[in-house]
Amino acid sequence: YEFDEENFVPDNIVVKTNERIRNEYSNEYLVPSLVIAKNGNVLDKKNLIKMLEVERRVYENMSVKPLSIADVISSAFLALGNSSSNTYYDKINVMKNVSNEDIKSLLNLPFFPRQYLSLLLSEDFDGDRAEATIISISLNESLFENEKAARENESIIYGIMERDDENLRISVLGGETILKNIMRENTRSLSI
Repeated sequence: YEFDEENFVPDNIVVKTNERIRNEYSNEYLVPSLVIAKNGNVLDKKNLIKMLEVERRVYENMSVKPLSIADVISSAFLALGNSSSNTYYDKINVMKNVSNEDIKSLLNLPFFPRQYLSLLLSEDFDGDRAEATIISISLNESLFENEKAARENESIIYGIMERDDENLRISVLGGETILKNIMRENTRSLSI
């Protein structure tokens, strides 16, 4: 058997996106979550609302605001409507009042920076759709030095975010969570 690193790591696009985010925010302990749309488009209105609802639960439980394409788009719509409020309640409500065509139009406005969007969306982003995105949760950098606290925080995020519903499949990609799952599966396979 020939060892091939690409076969060992999760889906290449996941690894690349995670590395890009870590490089951009190296002084924070990041817990990224991969979001894959079952209809092939995370930029669909229903999917964006679902992401905001999950992010709201993270915020309510951990007092940290995740960063995602849903945040960027909903905040842009709020700003265009001259709203000074930027709560999850407002973000979800503004998204309920726009159409998929409104979202496509917003994404194609000249002031919407493509390079920034590419950090949050899968490489198949074509201006209208993308199959996957990352929700990034920035936690205190002290978690780099405290594996137990990192695992506890990731476990809370995992409990809130990890889901497979009719619209989205969300997978938490936190380092300690992945390590724990690899070790559990390794132990299980050794016991067989």
